[in-house]
Amino acid sequence: MGVAEDFAPSFTQKPQLRQEDDGNKLIFECQLLASPKPDIEWFRSDTLLSEDSRTNFRIQSIGTNKYLVVLELDDVVETDAGLYKVKAKNTMGEVAASINLNFSPMDEPKEKQIDGLAPTFAKKPAIRQEEDGKRLLFECRIQADPRPVVSWFHNGNPVSEGPRHQVPEIHVMETN
Repeated sequence: MGVAEDFAPSFTQKPQLRQEDDGNKLIFECQLLASPKPDIEWFRSDTLLSEDSRTNFRIQSIGTNKYLVVLELDDVVETDAGLYKVKAKNTMGEVAASINLNFSPMDEPKEKQIDGLAPTFAKKPAIRQEEDGKRLLFECRIQADPRPVVSWFHNGNPVSEGPRHQVPEIHVMETN
């Protein structure tokens, strides 16, 4: 039997992110092929990460020349947000991929308001077709006090009234 050729690392699955323990633990995972077994480095915003009480690295063989590469982050805090990059390197070459960790706005402290309610979506925008698809309706529901000013954009450009566009009516719905 001939000797297997060595080859540079390549991803069979780019980094993915999952949460465990009610979001207190984050797990970045990717899979790659490499021969020989690659050295792995993890970065956050170009800073090389090292293992500590909260940060744990794993590389696990899951088949011939195939590896599962894992970064576990415990006791997650907001400063953990940023662009994470994994770099895999062996004698034949190297490969890198990145994944962004950002916390949803729900986690951000709400600005204290004296009274009223900052606009929030009660129902995210939805698209409905009418007249056999000739007419599209974009609808959303917003909770706000006082009544908000609403603007619509298409590819970053404001949509203004015209023969093809009717900018929305706002219906006020009383909520108790």
